[in-house]
Amino acid sequence: MPITENRMPRGLPLQVLPMFFFIHLPKTGGSSLNAALARMFSPFAEFHQTIAKNAGGDSKIQDLLSHNPDFYDDLLVVVGHYSFRHPLVQMTRRRRVILSVLREPVSRIVSLYDYIRHRPDHPLHVELSGMSFLEAIRGHEAFRSNCNNTQLRSVFGTPEAETARRLLRRRNYVLGRFDHLERFLGAVEAISGLKRTAPLEHRNPRPPHIGVQPAIEQPDYTQAFEEVSARNAEEIAFFSTMPPLIVTTAST
Repeated sequence: MPITENRMPRGLPLQVLPMFFFIHLPKTGGSSLNAALARMFSPFAEFHQTIAKNAGGDSKIQDLLSHNPDFYDDLLVVVGHYSFRHPLVQMTRRRRVILSVLREPVSRIVSLYDYIRHRPDHPLHVELSGMSFLEAIRGHEAFRSNCNNTQLRSVFGTPEAETARRLLRRRNYVLGRFDHLERFLGAVEAISGLKRTAPLEHRNPRPPHIGVQPAIEQPDYTQAFEEVSARNAEEIAFFSTMPPLIVTTAST
């Protein structure tokens, strides 16, 4: 049942309303979408990071839900950096709708590397500043964790393309491509019954390459490209057949 006029339907038990989970994958337009969805679902939206902070840390959320399973029953959407396997998703008592945007895997990873090296405030900036792209994907554990079919793992809980395709038939998904953000938001509007309150604002634009050698200009980039492609073969296979928009309804 859709929600209209950005209000909860009067007298309707919260448990019958769907719970939306926006899984923000790095360098897929997620910062812009986080803000857009938070406004669209306001005041029934919350950031994963805020929930974790209020719980005393991300590791405390599962315990919180075990003792207080209805603590987020006044929400309609949780946005931020987390995955399908997160307790927020797994332990909800309501019907789940997973929202996310995917990007061509190699370009996403290259963009992430360049972005980190241009952002002094990023936690990995200092370490990656002295590493080539090839060195980073080979030797930096935290960065490499974003380079192994990470989009599939985060959105589906599996690194296998064929398994992900099967799961599409068993779960509720609204998935868009990075190059079709407006279409993705339009689908969320249609399913939720809520409307955007402002045009999509593009945040975290690609910084200019001043004084920092981008991955594509590094002498070992070809080798790095081949290694990233091999590491993400399943994700590349999935994305290569992905239409601009995927909307599915659970069959079970």
